[in-house]
Amino acid sequence: GTPRISVRLSAGGYSCTINGLNPPPNQPITGDLTESGSTAYFELQLKSDESASCDVFNTRTKGTLKVTKIFDKPAGLSLPNDFFEIDYTCTDGAAGTLKFNGAAGPNGQSKTVEVPTGDCTVKEKALSNPTGWTFGTPTYNPVDPNNNAQAKVTVTTGQTTEAKVTNTVTRNTGRLLLVKEVPAPTG
Repeated sequence: GTPRISVRLSAGGYSCTINGLNPPPNQPITGDLTESGSTAYFELQLKSDESASCDVFNTRTKGTLKVTKIFDKPAGLSLPNDFFEIDYTCTDGAAGTLKFNGAAGPNGQSKTVEVPTGDCTVKEKALSNPTGWTFGTPTYNPVDPNNNAQAKVTVTTGQTTEAKVTNTVTRNTGRLLLVKEVPAPTG
C-alpha cells in the first residue's frame, strides 16, 4: 500500500523534499495547509520505497495597532509633555505603553506600533487631576463589549487597526455669595 503521513502544523510556509526513485531525488514540493477548525495540517503521500524530509518555516503575521488620543485642552490648563499614558496588551503577549502630549488636540494625536495579529486591548492609565481641574472618565472607541473601561480591537495581517481614547476636563468652580448692605435711611 501507500503510506500516508499527516502532520499537524501551524500556519506558515512549508516545503518538503521527497527522496526516492519516483519522482526524481530531492525534488522540492510545496503544499497548501488544510484547515480543520483551529488546526491546520499538511499531508504528503509516500510510496514504500520513499522517504521525506520537511522543513517548516513559521512566520508570525503582523499588523499595525494605531492608538489615537483625543483631548481638547481648554485655555488656562497647563499639562506637561507625555502626560497621557496608554497601555496596550495583545493576546499573544505583546504589550507596551504609549505616551501622548498633554495638548493632544480635538483631532487627536496618534501613535502606531507593529504587533502580531489577534485581539488587543487599550486602556489609559489613571490620571492625576491638575490643580483646579477634574478629568472626566475616559471613553473608548471601539469599546470592549466585556469591559467599558477599555477599547478592544482585532489586528489583522498587513492592516492598520485603530483604537481611540477621549478625555474631557472641567474647571473646578466654587460659589461666591455677594451681599450688598445698604444702610437704612435716617430721618
